[in-house]
Amino acid sequence: MPGTTYGYRVSTINSAGTSPPSNTASATTLAVAPSAPTGLTATAASSSQINLSWTAPNNGGSAIIGYMIERSTNGGSIWTTLVANTGSTATTYSNVGLSPSTTYAYRVSAINSVGTSPPSNTASATTNTGTVSLVTPGLVASDPLNKTATQQQLTANPGIWTFDGSAKAGGFPFFFNEDAQGLHIGVKAPKAGNWSGFYASTQSSTAPFPTLFHALVTAPSRTIPANDFNAGIYVQTAQPFINYVFCGESTSTTLTYWSVVLASGNANQATKTTTLYTDPAPNQPLTRDCTIVTNGQNYLEVFIDQKLVYQSTSLKQNMTTPFIFFLESQTSNAAQVLYGVFRNFYATSGESVVVNGIPAGATTVQIVDPTGAVLATASVSSGTATLPVGQFAYPLKAKIIVYGSGNKVVASTSGVVSIYAGDVYSVH
Repeated sequence: MPGTTYGYRVSTINSAGTSPPSNTASATTLAVAPSAPTGLTATAASSSQINLSWTAPNNGGSAIIGYMIERSTNGGSIWTTLVANTGSTATTYSNVGLSPSTTYAYRVSAINSVGTSPPSNTASATTNTGTVSLVTPGLVASDPLNKTATQQQLTANPGIWTFDGSAKAGGFPFFFNEDAQGLHIGVKAPKAGNWSGFYASTQSSTAPFPTLFHALVTAPSRTIPANDFNAGIYVQTAQPFINYVFCGESTSTTLTYWSVVLASGNANQATKTTTLYTDPAPNQPLTRDCTIVTNGQNYLEVFIDQKLVYQSTSLKQNMTTPFIFFLESQTSNAAQVLYGVFRNFYATSGESVVVNGIPAGATTVQIVDPTGAVLATASVSSGTATLPVGQFAYPLKAKIIVYGSGNKVVASTSGVVSIYAGDVYSVH
């Protein structure tokens, strides 16, 4: 056998008998390279790790000093050296830093002082699909505005809201209550042509740029007999100046129309208003989504019913954070109490969903609803994808799916999740 020492002695034989043995002489056969390792197995441990295990072979007469590990990503057509020499007699190895949902093939060769064995059997495993998990929620504040509460109950337990307005200060009629349809805010002018208003307000946090605000607004009717009424959402600066962005409806004697307005003023009132968008078409819906995205300075986007109606990156708004958000009804109609209704308020820390930690080889990230419709898509750059979702009403019920080449799924959320703009996810 290779690497084995043998001792020898010789005796002479004649007709009289056999002589005593000679001196003893020894020699060792030459060592050879080891035989191939056997029983190689590969087992996926996670989305980025495969564990290998094998049985040590005959050492060929010289102690094994390590193992060479080779890997293939094309079914064994081409092999690359993963580890030239493990420098250890251990018969296990963990291959880490792999791509999710990817099949890898392995073979192992033993090394001794003479050389390297033939390769072992081939073993393959496919890494698990990666998990996309929420790490930083984008939701800053929210209220579905659908509980049942009287004006007295809301006054005693306002939650995140402050209820106030010129109607209260002037002693003019105002009413508010909440039910399954939303928060109802009603006002009546002291006399025709004199404006009176009432609102629910809440202050946002100093969320990162940009900040998104949303509510569903319902107008009372298509026309009113005299004067005017409006209901909408306002994002206003917290500084002692009335600078704000408005999205909502206005109702006159002829029609209800929806608009976006920028206003600036002093500490007491708005002194200048600029209409940024208006839709005077007849027979518009009386209930519409309003979404305002602003940094208070140069950036403004406004969506109505999930359609972008205004956008600017140079508009001078002169609004400093933190912002105050208003749900407000105003009227110059003295004939009757008119109500605006508000539902599904939320504020988020941005208008995009960010996915970080995306593995190498991934190309695209999508947000996909349960019907298979793609709501948003973005390319991967340096392990990150940013998906614009500012136009939607939240929460989005959907999956986040990361794709590699050939449209292969390499990571996804564990199922359908509730997604808000400003959310930050990571792949594990």
